[in-house]
Amino acid sequence: MEDLKNHIEGELQSLKSMGDIAELKGELDEKDQLIEELTMEGEKLAQSSFNSTNHVKKLRQKEKEDEKVIKEQSSKIESLSAEIDKKKKKKKTKYSALISTA
Repeated sequence: MEDLKNHIEGELQSLKSMGDIAELKGELDEKDQLIEELTMEGEKLAQSSFNSTNHVKKLRQKEKEDEKVIKEQSSKIESLSAEIDKKKKKKKTKYSALISTA
């Protein structure tokens, strides 16, 4: 009789262990799901960061190109302004010569 009682208690203990195992498996599954979700979120953030970095690089490149164009245009403006000034002086000289001969 004592053997039967011990055997039953052993089986009950085994069943409790199985319940604990099932509970642990459930917790492990939840943590695995959480890890997967966090990994996916991390990948999305990494992709977003990558896209932002590329966008910033493109904007900086565009800014450099724009600065180059502005510099070239400023140089052209200075050159044309100098040419205009020369033509004005030449015209003024011709006009002055015309008036003095008249």
